[in-house]
Amino acid sequence: MNSAESKPRARVAEAAPHSGSYFPALDSIRAIGAIAVVATHTSFSSGAYVRHGFWGPFLAHLDIGVAIFFVLSGFLLSRQWLIRRFKDRPLPESRDYFWKRFLRIYPVYLVGIVPALLWVQQEPEFGPIRWITNLLMLDLYLYPSMPHGMTQMWSLATEVAFYILLPILIWVMVGRTKSTRDGSATTGGSAVNGLRMGCVIASLFVINIGWFLVIPHLNVGPGTPALPQWLPGSIDWFAVGILFAWAELHIRVTKSQLPRPVQWLQALGSTPWSCYAMAVALLLIASTPLTGPIYFDLPTSGEQITKNLFYALIGGLIVLPGVFAPTHGTFHSIMTGRIPRHLGLISYGIFCIHLPILSFVYWATPLTMFAGRGWLVFALTLGLSVIAAELIHRLVEVPSYRLRGLVAKKAGADRDSDSVSL
Repeated sequence: MNSAESKPRARVAEAAPHSGSYFPALDSIRAIGAIAVVATHTSFSSGAYVRHGFWGPFLAHLDIGVAIFFVLSGFLLSRQWLIRRFKDRPLPESRDYFWKRFLRIYPVYLVGIVPALLWVQQEPEFGPIRWITNLLMLDLYLYPSMPHGMTQMWSLATEVAFYILLPILIWVMVGRTKSTRDGSATTGGSAVNGLRMGCVIASLFVINIGWFLVIPHLNVGPGTPALPQWLPGSIDWFAVGILFAWAELHIRVTKSQLPRPVQWLQALGSTPWSCYAMAVALLLIASTPLTGPIYFDLPTSGEQITKNLFYALIGGLIVLPGVFAPTHGTFHSIMTGRIPRHLGLISYGIFCIHLPILSFVYWATPLTMFAGRGWLVFALTLGLSVIAAELIHRLVEVPSYRLRGLVAKKAGADRDSDSVSL
């Protein structure tokens, strides 16, 4: 999402290669997602969920930040594959793709989990095996909850699962490849078939709904892993981003008449304040009992499905203007400002480090958990997280970015959209 710069930087997101465009507003949208996640966690720790009437459930549903990240990731990562389909260019090398994904997500993940595992008090039975499962991002699949101080990291395990699935999804959407004279693989077409794309997107929503219907039959005891947090439980959020990528490329690359759904998305995205008004309205509705309990009671399958679909809509409405809004006017001026975009640049560090810092805030101050003063807890946690994330960006993300070319197939290989959901 950052514009090209003279020196290497760990860009949070930028346009796919050969697109001739980038999406600067998406940086600021990523910052919105990160701040929302910090807000919901500090609200929980201060007891605000149950202390402020309707405002409490609204704060509880600021975990919408994760849906925002997943929509962004679906858009940016699928776009780097789809644009090659639209332009008959070679598909990304899998080895290069997975190496870049590893560098983008794992070094900062490591910085986030080590202080949590070393400093935040864990359960008595926590031992070396849990260290290994967390270092390998497998904890989500083996235990009912993540360790203290890193409960947000389930979404990174889900993000990695999407990384693995994405090339398969692209193959299903694109079809078989063919070889060019120089031996490179291309897809042999000028546009992704809209019917096939629609079927894939619809199938992902069906998988999501089916997953929540099946979960009650898989929860066999208290030690069952957190199945709703596995990839099928949020695959529809990624699907929304993939749909946006297809629509944006259809507008940018093809010369044929736009399909009606693409026209609708473009028209809606060009009215950013309407999108955000609808997103807030839907979030207010989602903050009612319609989407289930806000604490630890298990929701029904219907409540989980309802909440998940609401989040898909809300996340889509928040991201869509970052893709289609006009490059003039108040929205563009705000969302492309230097400060919000820089917060987006370091937002992954904010996300990974904020829970250990939240524990530090309660340890270093007279504040007590579940005793109120949520705004102070939020301000301290966010402020310290921003400082820590800036250091992480300079000392970890930028050096990691410089290693991206180590496994490149050849010099001058295409750069991809350097995005991560969180």
